[in-house]
Amino acid sequence: MIRNIIKKSVLIFFLGMVTMVFCLETIVITASAGTGNDYAYAGAGVTQKKKKKKPKPPRKKPPKHVVKPHKKPLPPKYRPKYGKKVVVLPNGHRVITVKKRKYYYHNGIYYWPGKAGYAVIAGPIGARITLLPPGYRHIYVRTVPYYYYYGTYYHYDPVEKIYVVVDSPLGAEIEELPEGYETLYLGETPYYYCHGSYYRYYPDRQVYMVIKAPPGLELRTMPYGYETVVVGGTRHFLYRGVYYRPFIRGGVTLYKVVKVK
Repeated sequence: MIRNIIKKSVLIFFLGMVTMVFCLETIVITASAGTGNDYAYAGAGVTQKKKKKKPKPPRKKPPKHVVKPHKKPLPPKYRPKYGKKVVVLPNGHRVITVKKRKYYYHNGIYYWPGKAGYAVIAGPIGARITLLPPGYRHIYVRTVPYYYYYGTYYHYDPVEKIYVVVDSPLGAEIEELPEGYETLYLGETPYYYCHGSYYRYYPDRQVYMVIKAPPGLELRTMPYGYETVVVGGTRHFLYRGVYYRPFIRGGVTLYKVVKVK
């Protein structure tokens, strides 16, 4: 009788121990899965190693001067003609002040404010921008670098890290003239004029080269931004270092390029 009681007690104790161990293993497994631990439960005696992340490749340092145009380039058909007036400025334009005079700029195009609207002009000398317009060209004139876009030339200032509008450099060559240029003749020689800049065409290279204003050439209109000066008692107009003398022919006022000593 006593032996049977002892056997039953031992069996009950053994079953209780097995049940307790099973419960502990279940708790460990649940805790490991809930916390995202990469290690297996202790009862299995197996461990898993954490995955090592691949090191990121070192970033390449950009060059000191990187030309980054903003936005997308304007297709040729959307570029306004020189001298054309618009009533409303394009969205996103900004004001540029040069010698206390306000101009308007948008996507490489400069505007002159007037009573009847805003006229498209070449960039005023001294205007400064931080980003070149899309579609610009990088050119060299006697080893000097320039940036060109739609009739306007820029020089990069590495100190202030900006682009400054400069006068058309003599000898600069471009393949295409801006919309709105004029073809003028001095005798039988054709010249090409665009808002203060003069070009000759060289068919062997198929380029237009910037030249000095030919004395005697006559304009029908003066470029926006000219100054009125008096030379030898006669009124002249001055624009980008070139003097023009007004005169009347057939009831129409013309402007002749002249040399002034």
